[in-house]
Amino acid sequence: GGANNAPVVLVLHEFFGLLQREAELCDELAREGFVAVAVDLFQGRSTRLVPRAIFLAVNNCLRPGATWGQSEVEAGLKHAAALGADVTRAGVIGFCVGGGAAARFAANTGAVRSLGVFYGKPLDDEAQAEALARAKTSVWAAYGGRDNQFSASDVDAYERLLTNASVREVCFERYPEEGHAFVRDLATVRAGTGAASDAWCSCVAFLKRTLQGVGTGAA
Repeated sequence: GGANNAPVVLVLHEFFGLLQREAELCDELAREGFVAVAVDLFQGRSTRLVPRAIFLAVNNCLRPGATWGQSEVEAGLKHAAALGADVTRAGVIGFCVGGGAAARFAANTGAVRSLGVFYGKPLDDEAQAEALARAKTSVWAAYGGRDNQFSASDVDAYERLLTNASVREVCFERYPEEGHAFVRDLATVRAGTGAASDAWCSCVAFLKRTLQGVGTGAA
């Protein structure tokens, strides 16, 4: 979308890599007044095959010592600045492996006001939670109750970690009947009903409030 000093939202993809889906979600955010940038965590590699996707996710994010694409996310923020966006009002959202990458970028850099996590790998380090608190980053997250990667107790522990660290705002949405990766595509987002649409609308409202001041009297 056009810049004109608008706030920024970086969008981080699932373990399949950067696909058309992320571009479409960025278009949705642009219609809400954001400069939305889809970040490629996997350096141009993508797939629709699960075994290959697992390899890409492990190699780039999940293995010990992996970078979680942090330099790529930083480059996305710089790109938004070059477009004329207001990077002092920046958010990052991510799905699946991108949700884990988004959380780690926010904690490691303190560069964003808003963090949105769609079923991403939880932070488990008190120091990272405390870093989010120092940066005054607000956090929104959504998880399915039938997620086969992150149990309800994992999600509860994540929320408790952030709350105990006095993170500025912690908003966790839970969808008991959903599994992992329930925001499948643009059609489910636009459906107007169902968990995917509800979660997306909740996240967008969170971003509009924390980055645009919508609903706070500070727009």
